[in-house]
Amino acid sequence: MSSFDDFKNELESELKDLIQKSWNAVSGQATADAKDFVEQSEADLQRWTALLANRSLTLQDFEFLLAAKKDLAELSALKEAGLAQVQLDRFINGVVGAIINAASKMFG
Repeated sequence: MSSFDDFKNELESELKDLIQKSWNAVSGQATADAKDFVEQSEADLQRWTALLANRSLTLQDFEFLLAAKKDLAELSALKEAGLAQVQLDRFINGVVGAIINAASKMFG
């Protein structure tokens, strides 16, 4: 199994925990939107985690790159569920935090 596959497994666990703890009332929509964001970011995540693994990128650089991507999150399922922008921002920040946590556990 590649280190990226291990990272994705760890990320899946982090996202599941996040959604169960903070977004249970809209868990279906939250899961769909988190999955969409990860899929949209997968090529970048694969490249960045490879750089993390060989120490060509620091965790701080990874966080910076990831923070720049969060503005691209569509969160269409949560928007349809009627969440306010503040809640959407809190959710995407949680997803980004879960990605950083997974990367930190794997490569930190």
